[in-house]
Amino acid sequence: MDYEKKEHKKIQNTKAALLQALTELSSEMPVEQISVSALCRQAKINRTTFYKYYKIPADVLEEKIRDLVKDCMPSYNRTTLEEKTSGKTSSEKNVSPETEIYQKVLRSCRTYYDHRELLTLYLNMGADLLPIFYSTFQHPTSLDSVLEDHAMECFASGGVASIIMQWGIQGYRQSPEEIASLLSGFITRIQPNGSY
Repeated sequence: MDYEKKEHKKIQNTKAALLQALTELSSEMPVEQISVSALCRQAKINRTTFYKYYKIPADVLEEKIRDLVKDCMPSYNRTTLEEKTSGKTSSEKNVSPETEIYQKVLRSCRTYYDHRELLTLYLNMGADLLPIFYSTFQHPTSLDSVLEDHAMECFASGGVASIIMQWGIQGYRQSPEEIASLLSGFITRIQPNGSY
């Protein structure tokens, strides 16, 4: 078990070094022009190690963006971890569904804002957040609700991705609170019963 932990930590350190090197080099040239050799030299790792995890330097950034979106998505699940452990839903805690949705969306918006440099770098590559958002949303397991849930996931992931992308393209002029208010208002209108 100790070996697995050490190996996992080593992989995480390698990936962090590559991401740091990529952000440093991106101040000198577009990500698309950064060579594997230059990235590895900057990160002080060998090319073989790089190719264990990635094909091109842009993959380093895309993986980080995927992880970032994935980390934000659990806050959108219908049942939060707190609800699972306490056994109480938002209505039992005297929190309105609208307030709960806003709080969940705000946590995500703050995370995106805190990582705005990486998101901007990703968007400047001409990358699209929609596939990442869509692939990160959980897919339904019940056959009875597959079409409705799938349609809602497509609609929600596309809308959230578009708004987050526009926020980044426009330089994050609005606060995370303003974006969260906008998004949670849309979600509340889409699902007025508060289930999201």
